[in-house]
Amino acid sequence: MQVVCPSGVNILEYLRKRQFPVTADCGGHGICGKCKIRLLAGTLPVCKEDEKIFSKEELAEGIRLACKAVPKEPVRIETGLAEDDFFAAAAKIQENARENPGHAFGIAIDVGTTTIAAALVDLESGKILNVVTGINPQRSYGADVMSRIQEAGAGKSKILADILEEELNRLTLKLLEITERKPGDVRQFVFAGNTTMLHFLMGLSPQGLAAYPFQPETLGGITMRGEEFFGFSSLFRHTGVQILPGIGAYVGADIVSGMYTIGREAFGKKCIFLDLGTNGEMALIQNDRLICTSVAAGPALEGGNLSCGTGSVKGAICHVRENGGNILYETIGGETAVGFCGTGIIDLLSVMLKTGIIDRRGMLQRKYEGLFRAVISNNHSIAVSQADIREFQLAKAAIRAGLEILLHRAGLTEDEIDTLYLAGGFGTYLDPRTAADTGILSRKLAAAAIPLGNASLSGAVMALTEGKSMEDMRNIAKRGEIIELANEPEFQELFIKYMDF
Repeated sequence: MQVVCPSGVNILEYLRKRQFPVTADCGGHGICGKCKIRLLAGTLPVCKEDEKIFSKEELAEGIRLACKAVPKEPVRIETGLAEDDFFAAAAKIQENARENPGHAFGIAIDVGTTTIAAALVDLESGKILNVVTGINPQRSYGADVMSRIQEAGAGKSKILADILEEELNRLTLKLLEITERKPGDVRQFVFAGNTTMLHFLMGLSPQGLAAYPFQPETLGGITMRGEEFFGFSSLFRHTGVQILPGIGAYVGADIVSGMYTIGREAFGKKCIFLDLGTNGEMALIQNDRLICTSVAAGPALEGGNLSCGTGSVKGAICHVRENGGNILYETIGGETAVGFCGTGIIDLLSVMLKTGIIDRRGMLQRKYEGLFRAVISNNHSIAVSQADIREFQLAKAAIRAGLEILLHRAGLTEDEIDTLYLAGGFGTYLDPRTAADTGILSRKLAAAAIPLGNASLSGAVMALTEGKSMEDMRNIAKRGEIIELANEPEFQELFIKYMDF
């Protein structure tokens, strides 16, 4: 997309205000390199942050960081170079699903930190007629919820709420257009999402979530009329709105919604529910007991904060394997490689461990330096750096430590866990074997893993069609016991233990 930017204005801020596609995982601090633009006309000086991130060839092509660019004259740029076509996990459209004359419809929406998914549902048949997905536009203010809470505290709370509202309206109207329905055909909305996203959704300040003791203004579990609902299209003021319930500040309605999809039978077993993303949210089900926690995994598992990382876009390297000394890789959509998404970096590190390119401490061996830069290249180099490996180690150590503390609190061993449910887009495409190779999961838990897909959206769909669903989800939420890992001395010890591969 080409944009003309005026002089004297920071380009990232200009793009944000006009909602042009731009990603800024670091929140615009010149660190992640994801807000890159290409200069097409005019002049933009090269700053020190540009020189740290881009090659001489890229700089010569006019590649710059939008967050550090303030033109002295009007310039024409190209934006949307990094991540403008996310592949988001969503519920499946049922076969032979057709709109039935006279039927009422509902829309289920999962508001994720990275992506948003919406499904149109026939309220009588319970069938999903169509699904649309999009990028959460708040991503231009940071990849994780803490970055966005900080931005809200700096006076941008309304901006973050407004851009989320506009994207929800856009996706909803797109869904109706695809299915040839009208706003008047919609009777009910159901929203699932993490606690921070639900605060923005409802126009509430998320500042209580910024620091211990983490006091949210709401945990959801709310039913209201459309006209009472903050910041959504006036076209839907006649509808009912349900905000699904969460358990705590960092174990939200998306987790409760996902656990609801497992079914009551799971609450008679010993299971773990794990949703991996910028936060690793996890819950251990032990008969009628529900123990929950979350870890700040950081954006590495979604391609963020990696030198050649990217989201789940066309061209993202999603799988890597070694065969007879050759490094083979697969990209999303079969497109030219643009970088590594989360599953790709895990597969790559598994190969690097097995071939001795990195040791158990995660150190790159000098004799192999440049191998992947040479093997995986398409007009520009795509490589993994020592800093990337450490970023991943921080994420996986936090996840493993959190899982182990859950087990300790329940008095269980891994051998006693019947099933590990993997939720979300990352969990759907994760190869449990390479996850075990790199240490995100133990071998025993990896062997028990079952992917659920977008369980949060699936649970929201069920909430539209099952009469007692809200009551049942409230009961799940009430049952949850939260472990605050910051108060667990053992967490730091386990975190250090699991830093090594």
